Amino acid sequence: DIGGSIVTVVWIVGITNAFNLLDHFDGMCSGVGLIASLAFCTVACITGHWFMAAALASLAGACAGFLPWNFPPAKIFLGDAGSMVLGFFLAGGAIIGAANDGASKSLLIAAACMVVPAFDVVTTIVRRRRSRRGIMTPDRGHTHHRLIRFGLNPKMAVLVLWGVAGRQPSWVL
Repeated sequence: DIGGSIVTVVWIVGITNAFNLLDHFDGMCSGVGLIASLAFCTVACITGHWFMAAALASLAGACAGFLPWNFPPAKIFLGDAGSMVLGFFLAGGAIIGAANDGASKSLLIAAACMVVPAFDVVTTIVRRRRSRRGIMTPDRGHTHHRLIRFGLNPKMAVLVLWGVAGRQPSWVL
């Protein structure tokens, strides 16, 4: 149906760009990607979708292998291409998982895992609209920047947001 197709496109474009926006601090995007891929992998295992579980475990392994080099102070970076590919794969994994298990657990897990990037995207768009700036205009008002102004150092800000991302799916599982 056309409504489902529109929602799917908005989901994929939105999550892909949310991960790009999340990639402002070293380790933020790759850590949230690791948490989300592990949560999706768990759901795939529970529902018996072994191919999907293997694909998500591979993505989690890639994030886990990359993360030590990307954690502050980073020695290598995701960049736009890396963060958008990560977001695209996770958005697509949620869509495939939803199709496989009737949208029950997969969509709940997807929504729970994407709380950090989704919150950042929504607040960024609202903030930039209110100040009459373009939504693609960079600024220092992202959630992790606010945590720094609150008094946390970059490593602590990343760890706090990992904790939020990791805590959300636990109530679904």
